[in-house]
Amino acid sequence: MSILTRLITVDRTTAVRVITDEAVPRPSFYVLVLLSTALASYGLLANSIAVVIGAMLIAPLMGPIYGIALGLVRGDRRLPWMASLSEAGRILLAIVLAVVIGSLPLRPDFGSEILAREVLQRMLDQRSPDTELLAVRVAEGETTTVNATVLGPRSLSRRSVDQLNGELSETIGRPTRLIVRSVPSTRVGASRAAGTERPKAAR
Repeated sequence: MSILTRLITVDRTTAVRVITDEAVPRPSFYVLVLLSTALASYGLLANSIAVVIGAMLIAPLMGPIYGIALGLVRGDRRLPWMASLSEAGRILLAIVLAVVIGSLPLRPDFGSEILAREVLQRMLDQRSPDTELLAVRVAEGETTTVNATVLGPRSLSRRSVDQLNGELSETIGRPTRLIVRSVPSTRVGASRAAGTERPKAAR
């Protein structure tokens, strides 16, 4: 047996051992599941893409998947079964932890944009059902500035904006300054119609 063949055999044995160890549930596996799920949950509440990506990096997702693939390739029935149980347990644990974190009363302190969007959309549905909330941007400070873009047949009056601002401030629990930019739906329809007519004119 040549040196190259022996090295390949050793590497193959090491790879099989490592994949098998990562596919079988261990305490470190569930610790990483808890950490990654907590990070992902708070990242979603804080509307932070970077935190969600960080949670993806430490999530032990690929271990059981590699184990299933290895077991199928080698004809090992026990390894895919154990890896599938590990993956199912991880998914169940992640769902339970995410529900617990989402139910905590600390949610208003996270994800101001998400909370502001939900509150504004609910108030618009009650006051002006034909108005659609397009975008929300929040700037934190002593007074939380909320920039909202709405689509509707008519612009919101100053009185309506002041009423929405008062209800938004009361719901969020801190002073807010609401700035609303109204986009008439007729303008959007006209621009779309113009966009569809341009290719015909070019011909």
